[in-house]
Amino acid sequence: MIAEKQLLLDEIKEKVDHSKALFLASYQKLSPNSAAGFRDALRKSGASMEVVRKRILLKATQAAGIQFNPDELEGHIAVIFADEDPVATSKLIFGFSRENDNALKVLGGQIEGKICSGSDV
Repeated sequence: MIAEKQLLLDEIKEKVDHSKALFLASYQKLSPNSAAGFRDALRKSGASMEVVRKRILLKATQAAGIQFNPDELEGHIAVIFADEDPVATSKLIFGFSRENDNALKVLGGQIEGKICSGSDV
């Protein structure tokens, strides 16, 4: 079991290292169908989404040199990795949330090396 967690930790750290930006979002009312549609839209824009346990996320980001406040991570956490255009990805996230009864709440992120709060994003 520990080896599996280490593999997951390494995978998340690698994605953090190779993405231009990452966004942390809390999701509450995300249905499987809308999540699949959102993942497809992200993929088309050069981004991806992972649902990650907070502890693994915090360890992976810390290993990558990024510190997030664990107290600000509420609810179930989705991490959106922008591999191409961070601005287009953020617009996609907020547009999707508006169209789906605020299913996603952006808690913060990192854009080109700078830590941002949810309101900054």
